[in-house]
Amino acid sequence: MNHPFALPLSLATAVLLAACSVGGPDDSDSVFRHFSIRDSAVVVHAPALPDALVDASGTLSLEGQAVPTTPAQRALLVRYHADVLTLRRQAIEVGKAGIRTAGKAIGSVVAGLASGSPDSIGPKVEARAEDVRTDVAAMCATLRDVRTTQDAIATQLAPFRPYATLTAAEVDDCR
Repeated sequence: MNHPFALPLSLATAVLLAACSVGGPDDSDSVFRHFSIRDSAVVVHAPALPDALVDASGTLSLEGQAVPTTPAQRALLVRYHADVLTLRRQAIEVGKAGIRTAGKAIGSVVAGLASGSPDSIGPKVEARAEDVRTDVAAMCATLRDVRTTQDAIATQLAPFRPYATLTAAEVDDCR
């Protein structure tokens, strides 16, 4: 069965688990296969290439060397960095909300069965799932923003092009 929240919840769960397994916000953790966070920098992954780094100031580094950028390119890189960090935060929140919803759903099932009111289970679970849907929608909107910014950077900055690997299909799957 292909659940409509399978990809976003998988993404959120992976980020939540990664966040729980690291020592703090500056350690490396995966946001998505395309990028991760290390020491507050976004690490951008591309097949068969060394990782690229984008820091909060909009500096793009390849193999430890800063890539020359225009002010407009730097502004796009700042936005990209901020959006990836926002995506990470949102994914963690979706994971937490999913865990809370699952716990409350189990409680609703037990309470509904124990009280002899199994018809009350569905509406209670559905009401709690609405919060997760809202969080997922926000996360998917941010993922779309990341892709839009990624594509703008790739159009303007040739060294970044091979790192622009987040696809429209992946963004569309985040629903």
